[in-house]
Amino acid sequence: GMFVVDITITMLSAMWRRNNTIASQVIGVIGEPHQYPYYYPYFFMREQSLVLQLFNSSERTGCVVEIKNTSGHPVDRCAWQVNSDNNVAQYAKWLAGTVKLEDGRTMIVDSNPRTMRSQIESENQRPMDIANYQEPNPQYINFVDVYPGKNEFIFDLGTVDGVDVIVSYTEQARVV
Repeated sequence: GMFVVDITITMLSAMWRRNNTIASQVIGVIGEPHQYPYYYPYFFMREQSLVLQLFNSSERTGCVVEIKNTSGHPVDRCAWQVNSDNNVAQYAKWLAGTVKLEDGRTMIVDSNPRTMRSQIESENQRPMDIANYQEPNPQYINFVDVYPGKNEFIFDLGTVDGVDVIVSYTEQARVV
């Protein structure tokens, strides 16, 4: 019992695709605390940044950045930069004080052309569109991409305790 048949395969597009997701698992602290050799009546704490590293073996592509706050207090700063092969490639930043990520909420920034959005979601409320609250400076793009090669996403959120970050992207390479 064997059949021999002719098969015709029609490609849906000229791209090979593979989905990838990188989630925050290790907290990286960048920098050292300020130390003065004399008494100064203020406390300076070190900057805490969350760093995600990924390797994109395909072409430049959009990504989805999800930041979930479970810290018990609001996250006031929402900014990140993308380094590509150890060079700063893009920045994302929202106006200080206008976008607060309250406890239990998730910021979603999708830079894929067909599904592009930036909003804050919560279980009990309608999503809040935050596209109009980005930093009014041309160096901040907010809809950042994943570049070919080694990428490093460095998040400046003011705190890293109780904050989960997920970066998802689709690797795609031309097959023709």
